Amino acid sequence: RGRVNAVRFDPTGRRLFSAGDDTLVKVWDLKQRIARDLHGHTESVLALAPDSTGTRLASAGDDGTIRVWNLERSSHRKLQGHRGAVTALAWDPRGARLASGGEDRTVRLWDPDRQSHQRLGAHQDRVSALHWSPDGERLAAGSYDRTMTLWAVNTPPPPPDAGHRGWVSGVAFHPDGNELASASQDRTVRIWSLRTGASRVLRGHTARVIAVAYHPAGKQLASAAFDNTIRLWNPVTGRSRVLRGHTSRIYGLAYSPDGRLLASASWDRTVRVWDLVTGDVRILRGHTDRVFSVDFSPDGQRLVSGAWDRTVRIWDLKTGSVR
Repeated sequence: RGRVNAVRFDPTGRRLFSAGDDTLVKVWDLKQRIARDLHGHTESVLALAPDSTGTRLASAGDDGTIRVWNLERSSHRKLQGHRGAVTALAWDPRGARLASGGEDRTVRLWDPDRQSHQRLGAHQDRVSALHWSPDGERLAAGSYDRTMTLWAVNTPPPPPDAGHRGWVSGVAFHPDGNELASASQDRTVRIWSLRTGASRVLRGHTARVIAVAYHPAGKQLASAAFDNTIRLWNPVTGRSRVLRGHTSRIYGLAYSPDGRLLASASWDRTVRVWDLVTGDVRILRGHTDRVFSVDFSPDGQRLVSGAWDRTVRIWDLKTGSVR
């Protein structure tokens, strides 16, 4: 009944979550093919984050609240602290702590069981992206203020690192936790060494870079931009190859769990699935408005996409069927 802003699989692959402008969070049982609505938000829902156990789901949006849903008991806790919309969420790898960022420029760290939180600090503009290191010891935040902050959550945080010349739209940790990649409106990707503090600038895109994602093995970094292209970077040499085909802005990226496939979501109303071994590409058509979000199931057999046409589509990558 409204534009879909976020879609996510749970860690087991048995359930799918979606949220959008109709204020609802939907939980889809993929085996029984039924959905139930989670009511609580009063304005658009912008972010979803399932925890690593698959028993809790966090949601947040324009009403300034975070809801942590217990999916087994059909109950939830309401977390309040931000002033204005909450735009980003991320659970730590153990599912014990929840990070949030918002229009109020702050990053907050929550203990949902105690309904308490710690304010880690503030940016100069809204927080747009959050990502935890694999060991759960560090949290990266990207902001519209053109900076990225790296928080060592058990020690006082360092000051923001000013490197980009445009707002930071995406952040991603390398699988080994020693590097961090960032995407920016300034058309560049940066790779930051967390051991030395040095950064390298990757140039090639000709418009705003909106998303970055590391290959599961860490051997490749993908970036998507408003120049309608995807670039696959060698993190060591800084060289890239370009994937072309979309006819409008690309907004979402996701690697399959085995790293063979890369999915992209675009404003051209299509989802593309790139086979990085053979070079083949599949175009998944069906959406009638901009596609914003894609996610692979844990077994890599299915792909979910969410779009502004108010639909969520689940693509079976073996048969090509959709529901």
